Parts: sequence; structure tokens; C-alpha cells
Amino acid sequence: DLQNMKIRVVGSPLFLDIFRALGANPVNMNWSDTMSAIQQGVVDGQENPISTFYPVQMHDYHKFMTDWHYVVDPTLYVVNPAVWKSFSAEDQKLIQQAAVDAGKYMIALARIGLDDGTAHKYLESLGMVPEITDWYKQLKEVGMEVAILTPEETKAFADKTAPVLEQWREKIGAELVKAAEEDMAAVAK
Repeated sequence: DLQNMKIRVVGSPLFLDIFRALGANPVNMNWSDTMSAIQQGVVDGQENPISTFYPVQMHDYHKFMTDWHYVVDPTLYVVNPAVWKSFSAEDQKLIQQAAVDAGKYMIALARIGLDDGTAHKYLESLGMVPEITDWYKQLKEVGMEVAILTPEETKAFADKTAPVLEQWREKIGAELVKAAEEDMAAVAK
């Protein structure tokens, strides 16, 4: 599918390596430049979370989407150490809890309609269910052809990118990769 296609990706070296392993020609490009790049034929496609497609009307530019479950986007909250130390211990606890809560919310938003219903239940408990809760259905209704890979097809992608995982395991450390794998396994349950 991706052989020699120019695919817009974020500037992460990891993303670039993944798409190269799949035979694509990844193009490091800011999101703000993506729409015009698609219109001008600078790129053939792009990767983004499914929840991004509809709000930015990606269906006007692409008619095909493949969901191959290749990445879990972490949500990071960072604070300058000097600023952090200026907060009281009580405020630090409140901020940490707010970050945890915001992370859970962001994860649920990203997964609504794509999981076993857990995300919907969580958002419902907050009284914050978004208008669109089935991204696949919504994209199909506006004319996009959505391919959701089978476990076997997903495994073929994983096999093709396995050398990238090993390369990055060496770069960032086996402990970090193991922790990420454990987190992903816990989420998959």
C-alpha cells in the first residue's frame, strides 16, 4: 500500500523510520502545511489520529483511510523545574492529579468508538460525551472508504517494522521500551 508514497509525518525520527520500513517516503512536515501540501500533490497522504480527520474535513482531500493501530499517542505535561519548585506541595499534588485526569480524558476522546465502549462510559460519567462517537461511521457517511486491518494484516505491518523497534530499543533503552509495552498491554485488556 505505501510503496514509494510520499506520506506526511510529524518530525519524529521514530515516525520517519517506521514509514521508511514500510516502503514509504516519509515527509517531515508541520501540520499547518499539510492541507496545502495535499492539494498541491507534495504528499500523497498523511498520518494522524482518526479523531483529527473529520474536524479538519480530511475527507475533502482523501477518499481512503487505513487504520492499522500502529501507535499510542502519549499525552505529556511538562513544567519547568524552577516553576515546579515554586509551587507548594499541595499545589503540586493538585496539578499532578489534574494532569492524570486530563490524560484520562484525552485518551477516552481518542478511543471513543474505537474500543469496547470503555471510553464512552468514562466520558458519559463525566457528562462530556462528544457529538461524534463513531469516527468510522462518520467518515464513511461523508464518502471516505475506511479500511480497518484484521489482526493478521496488522501483524504484517508489525513484522515489517520490527527492525525499527529493535533499533530504537538500543537507542532509548530496553527498560523504557519494556515499560511502554507493559502500558500498551494493560490498555489492550
